[in-house]
Amino acid sequence: MTTSTAPARDTDILLERLGLRVRSLRSNLAMTRRALATHARISERHLADLETGRGNISVRLLDRIAAALETEIADLLESAASRTPEESLVVEFVRALPADEQKQALQLLH
Repeated sequence: MTTSTAPARDTDILLERLGLRVRSLRSNLAMTRRALATHARISERHLADLETGRGNISVRLLDRIAAALETEIADLLESAASRTPEESLVVEFVRALPADEQKQALQLLH
């Protein structure tokens, strides 16, 4: 039986993007890393590794993190799969701005 796996670099990119998305959602909820780790029942170190793309994640853990962030697994994965790391950083930067500054930033980007 043969199995097909994505090249390690594709997996690494996906994990990095997923980590950025988790960190962004956590920040948007004004949630500390400790609070999310507690809600998801993992160590802060493991969460830090996940947020920086250095850790692996199971579907069960992804589900617990999504629930703690009040979102769905699909939202975490869709965002992770569809943006480059640079795009994710821009999106997260704009999301962190106050509403009036978001409008200005979006006008500049268009």
